[in-house]
Amino acid sequence: MDIFIQLTISIIILLTAAWAMYQWMTLQQNIAQKPTHHNILQTLQLVKIPAEQYANASEAIIEEQIIKTLQKKFNPIQRQFSVSDNHRLKRERIDVDLAEGAFGIEIKLAKTLKDSNERHRLLGQIQLYQKRRYHQKNLLVVIVGDEKMSQDPKIQELRNMIEANHCYFFYLFFQ
Repeated sequence: MDIFIQLTISIIILLTAAWAMYQWMTLQQNIAQKPTHHNILQTLQLVKIPAEQYANASEAIIEEQIIKTLQKKFNPIQRQFSVSDNHRLKRERIDVDLAEGAFGIEIKLAKTLKDSNERHRLLGQIQLYQKRRYHQKNLLVVIVGDEKMSQDPKIQELRNMIEANHCYFFYLFFQ
């Protein structure tokens, strides 16, 4: 009888420990999936874009690669999410919406930002997205390009303007 009681107690302890471990792992998983500036940037650093692919890549192709990486950590993710409630303005879309508005990501190719119209368009998009959905400090602009373009005065000025608008900035280098 003593062995039966000891075995029963051991099983109860083992099951309790397993349940506690499951609860802890679930909690850790939920914490890791909440999009924050810090863990989004950590995840974006895992994106690998080969230089030869970048030369002919469109923003849509790069966006797809970024989303594939983000999906490993965050849910739900919506691509080309409309920031307008007005059905006539459905063209106003942010590239990536994380966790139902918890964070928005706009992606641009550095080579397209040589054009001042594209830079002004980006700044206008930021203001629109902030007004309609993302407000302050939950909007990230990702610029994708080579190291030389990251040092371009136009990109540096754009970075300063983005950050002055209370948005995050990340420059993703292709490899």
